[in-house]
Amino acid sequence: LISKYANSQNKVSEADLRANDPFHVELETLSRTIWTPAAGEALRQTRWFYERARGQYRDALSREGTPARQRAWKLTHPTSQRFTKTDVSKFENAWAQLPHEVSRGAQKNFTVFMGELARNPIRPDAAYFQRLIAKAILWKRTERLVSEQRFGGYRANLVAYAIAKLSHATAQRLDLMRIWDAQALDPAVEAAIIELAHLAWRVLVDGAPPGANITEWAKQERCWRNMRDERWAPPEALQPLMLAVGRSRPVPEGEESGAETPAVAACMSVEPSGWFALSNWAKETANLQPWQRKLAYDIGIRMNRGRPPSIRQAQYGEKILAE
Repeated sequence: LISKYANSQNKVSEADLRANDPFHVELETLSRTIWTPAAGEALRQTRWFYERARGQYRDALSREGTPARQRAWKLTHPTSQRFTKTDVSKFENAWAQLPHEVSRGAQKNFTVFMGELARNPIRPDAAYFQRLIAKAILWKRTERLVSEQRFGGYRANLVAYAIAKLSHATAQRLDLMRIWDAQALDPAVEAAIIELAHLAWRVLVDGAPPGANITEWAKQERCWRNMRDERWAPPEALQPLMLAVGRSRPVPEGEESGAETPAVAACMSVEPSGWFALSNWAKETANLQPWQRKLAYDIGIRMNRGRPPSIRQAQYGEKILAE
């Protein structure tokens, strides 16, 4: 508390105080051991460096000693592939369709992300790390694409809203592992992002209430609802890059998957926001048992993170929908 409230010279942020959370420690371990697929003309494998504590990247570089070793280390750990705790919350919350929270700023958005993590803990593994990096690539490339449109401002807000709309319109079925494998976005995804950036501009700037401050307007959930309700369907070119409902990766034709069951498909037919609304309705009306209300919320969380419900969850979830 002393660090949090009394330090005024070298400010200690909320993110700094959460550096030793098990989630971040495990994420750091993964980032030091997982190599990217060989991509680009040089076919060089690199690592994405997770800076769990402030200054880790600089310290690791300085430990290399000689200038030659430092240059070699930077080739393996490019500066463009360094990311922090607040970056993680930004990547995750944009994909989780919370662009209004991302627009509140790094520290407030991080607090929202950690609050959700406390309610629904995640134990990062290699697959989670790879999907996270795919979201990082999506965010960083979207920044470049938005800059190229020369809107003249509000880049961070436009990026968050464009990604959130892409996530919503595709029901989070964009194949993130394909992005990880290529370490880049497919041209069809880039074309969609450009369309959505212009759509976001119309909602955030042209559609703002008279006299509204745009950055404050972007922080309101009503702004996201307006963006979410805009008509936009994924173009035909995007369809081959999307996963089938209930699958984490495309599987060869004819191959059966335990996750592809009628119960899972029934649950996946309802958007995450629908499961959250169902949970809230059950709480207000007491028309479901408490465990059913909790299960509906949990299914919404799993789907929001790009994961289908387990078969057992889906079996009960289907009964909840029937009720």
